[in-house]
Amino acid sequence: MKLFKPIWMSKNENKAVKSVKEMTNQTKLACAAREALFYTVRKEAVEKLTDQTVLTDIAKNDKNSDVRKVAVEKLISQVVLADIAKSDTNNDVCKTVVRKLTDQTALADVAKNNEDKEVREMAVKKLTDQTVLTDVAKNDRNWSVRITAVGKLTDQTVLADVAKNERNVFVRKRAVEKLTDQTILVYIATRDTDDEIRKTALKKLTDQSVLADIAKNDKDNNVRMMATKKLTDKVLAQELYNDIVINNKDSEVRKAAVKKMSDQTILADIAKNDTDFYVRWAAMKKLKNQSFIADIAKNETDKEVIKIAISCLTDQSIRDDVLRRYCGANKHYWEKSGYCELNGDTHYEYDCLECAYCGLKKDIECVGSFRD
Repeated sequence: MKLFKPIWMSKNENKAVKSVKEMTNQTKLACAAREALFYTVRKEAVEKLTDQTVLTDIAKNDKNSDVRKVAVEKLISQVVLADIAKSDTNNDVCKTVVRKLTDQTALADVAKNNEDKEVREMAVKKLTDQTVLTDVAKNDRNWSVRITAVGKLTDQTVLADVAKNERNVFVRKRAVEKLTDQTILVYIATRDTDDEIRKTALKKLTDQSVLADIAKNDKDNNVRMMATKKLTDKVLAQELYNDIVINNKDSEVRKAAVKKMSDQTILADIAKNDTDFYVRWAAMKKLKNQSFIADIAKNETDKEVIKIAISCLTDQSIRDDVLRRYCGANKHYWEKSGYCELNGDTHYEYDCLECAYCGLKKDIECVGSFRD
């Protein structure tokens, strides 16, 4: 006589899953969760279980990680969860365990011993024990786990140690971001080999004598610029900006320094002689002396520079005097205009030209060439 086999043991997976969905008896669900052929059937049964003993058994012993994960999600005991965290080798199961763990000892064990860096990092995020966090911050083999631990440190001595001795620049930078001790920040700002870390320390410095020293002597011009911006001695700051503009090879750094300068004579010299168009433009925009700008406009050979100089002239009589040199009698610096109004009609690109100097507009057919 053939023994009755429950439907959840069927070789038809959909039929077996449907059967479990209709079950309510916890004893039968426990049997299905342990013995069903398909993991989908076992998983469905586990989702309906409430018995912590059965759930513990499945969480520890089912061969499928998805089934174990569902069982873990329903566990209550911190002791059981800690045990699974030590024994399970599946990362997703371990992550589910960590999400449910609150016990600091268990979390510390995961943070220090789990093989997967993401699992360790999750555990670190839930840690509050400063001793354990210090251990992880200094000794974990993965820099992203160390940086997470550093982010939770509060001890300035430990942070200083990490800031001085950590080999990874990102971890070191995170430690510097949390430092408040001005003595340590001075040490980092003047001695660290990485420009970005020196800048991070520099942001928090307040000592004007140290800032002045960095502004004068740091090997990186961006660091020097940052230090100069923090100076309260405006005379010294101007001297340093001048020095940067004269000696720096990076045009972006020179341009940034020009924007902070006020000496009109030096700005005029930069506007005339700097090798970079955009640095010259920045200098011209800072000039207040209209005669200086007019002099550049009259004596320059680069039409683009002339154009900028004229646009910076606000004194109408001086501007008109300069324009007489370049415009009139069909002599203009024509550029294509996106659109303009001529004779009551709208003219779009390629139909209309505009003089970059005086603003005169003409239909393109009326002009012999773009550059008269």
